[in-house]
Amino acid sequence: MQTPTQFRALAQPQEAELLQAMRFAASQIVPPFTPGIRARIKAAFLNVHRLHAQLNDTWLRQLHLPKPAAGPGFGAEQVYFNAVRRRLNLALEVRGVLQQVLAAKPLPVMPDAAPGATAIGRQLYAYESAFYQLHDYLSPPRPNPEDHVGKYNDIPLPFSHFFRLIQLARRTALALGREAPVSFLDVGCGVGLKVLQAAQVFEIAQGLEYDNSRVTVADTLVKRPYRPDDKVWQADALHYQGYAGHDVIYAYKPLSFHDLLVQMEQRIVEQARPGTVLVMPYSEFEDRYAAYGCGRVDAMVYVTGVNDRAIKPLLRKIGRIGFIVPEPAHLRNFDEGFVAPLANVLRRWGHLA
Repeated sequence: MQTPTQFRALAQPQEAELLQAMRFAASQIVPPFTPGIRARIKAAFLNVHRLHAQLNDTWLRQLHLPKPAAGPGFGAEQVYFNAVRRRLNLALEVRGVLQQVLAAKPLPVMPDAAPGATAIGRQLYAYESAFYQLHDYLSPPRPNPEDHVGKYNDIPLPFSHFFRLIQLARRTALALGREAPVSFLDVGCGVGLKVLQAAQVFEIAQGLEYDNSRVTVADTLVKRPYRPDDKVWQADALHYQGYAGHDVIYAYKPLSFHDLLVQMEQRIVEQARPGTVLVMPYSEFEDRYAAYGCGRVDAMVYVTGVNDRAIKPLLRKIGRIGFIVPEPAHLRNFDEGFVAPLANVLRRWGHLA
């Protein structure tokens, strides 16, 4: 009769082979899932299925071994095979997610807002009201209005609409080939509530603000020990030098004078890297984006360095990218082992937490 150690010596190479097969299969999962891509995914997973069944058979066979005497723990082999069982079960779950993704219709590029008469619509209205009250409470008065000539007061875009826009912005950045962490910048962030909200969608959420009193509020609000890169700093949008360092840039018309607003837009577009996602939810930018050499994705979300013709294939890819932002790796409670390549590629494309 084989011993637990012998079964472990058999299972470990099987896991290693399965890991390699899973890496290759995961590398085939690339939106927009054309017929050719689907065929390659299917072919790659034939080998994964075979190796998964082989490892599962080894796990089942070791179950029939005599159990060790009761004591502190079950021994190294028992601990190992318990982990194998978790990974085998997880693999089935994650492959089920992949099957659902491949079978589903493309997701809307910009989902419709919830109608106000529905239960969800009324809930969102309540959240909006609470956010506006919080915004008013946090907003300090401006002691010297003369110092802010040409700059709007802190007027927030409706929070539910903002969330829909930044979800699209993240999906667009991923479709363009951005790898996590994806960084977000709010130009003229006020007291930082949009930066705080963006932290639910982007791995790095930052803001710049002209008014020092608002910077103090915003930076205190967004700084958290487990997100060390989130911050707000004082800067003038017309002189900021770092626009090239961000993947997604949001500005809700922070300047009231037309000429200054155009200067800000030109500075952002000139500095930003090609393929930077711009969220500019005001009609004036919609009139000017083509002249800046940008393409329009949808609903006031744009991409620098491309035209509208180049956006069309991008939209097909966005339709296959989900809305889920993955949890940080340190929150996962066990080693995913050979399942990790598949789980991580589904996380990358927004389909797994």
